[in-house]
Amino acid sequence: MRLTTLAHRIDMAWMKAAFDRTRKNGATGVDGQTAEDFAASLEVNLRSLLDQAKNGTYKAPPVRRAYIPKGNGEQRPLGIPTFADKVLQRAVICRKTAANRLSRSLVAIRTWCRRNRHQPVAEQHQQLCRKLQGHYGYYGITGNYRALSLFFEQAKRAWHKWLSRRSQKAYLNWTQFQSLLARYRLPHPRIVHSASCCRANP
Repeated sequence: MRLTTLAHRIDMAWMKAAFDRTRKNGATGVDGQTAEDFAASLEVNLRSLLDQAKNGTYKAPPVRRAYIPKGNGEQRPLGIPTFADKVLQRAVICRKTAANRLSRSLVAIRTWCRRNRHQPVAEQHQQLCRKLQGHYGYYGITGNYRALSLFFEQAKRAWHKWLSRRSQKAYLNWTQFQSLLARYRLPHPRIVHSASCCRANP
C-alpha cells in the first residue's frame, strides 16, 4: 500500500501518538534536528508532515551515514533518518498494522455471526457485547476511534445478515433490525488507552 493511500487514513491524533512513541534520544539525521527542536513547534511540524503525506508531496530526506564498530574490527554502516521522518514512518506503520488487525477482526466477527446464528437472540447478544467490549478494550487507543466505529458498524451489519438467514421466515429488514437493536443494545466504541499501538524504536 502506497504512502499516500495510508496517509489518507491518518489524522493528527495518529501523528501525535506516533510522536509520543518515537525515541527521543536517538542520533540526529542530516538536518541535525533533535526531538526537542521538533517538539518546540509540535503542532506545526506534525501538520506539515501530515499535509505533505496526504497530498503526495512528501519526500523522505536522505539518511545520514554512520558507522558502528563490529567485534571483528570492521565497521557496519548505519543509515540514520531525520526525526521528522521517523515520526511519519511510525504513524504509517502503526496505521497499516491497525488496518491489518481490523481486517482480521472483521473476518472473525462475521464468521462468529454465521456460525452462531441459530442460537437464541439473547445469547447471541450477550456474547456479541462481550466481543465488542473486548475489541474496544484492546484496540481503543488514541487516534483509532474511526476504526472502532467501522468495526461497530460492520459487526451490526454482520449480525443483521446472519440473523436474517436463520430460516426462510427469519428475514429482518433494516427497520425491523433497528427495533431489535433498541431491545438488544450493542456497546458503542470508546477510547480506553492513550498510548500508541506501536512501541518505540530501540
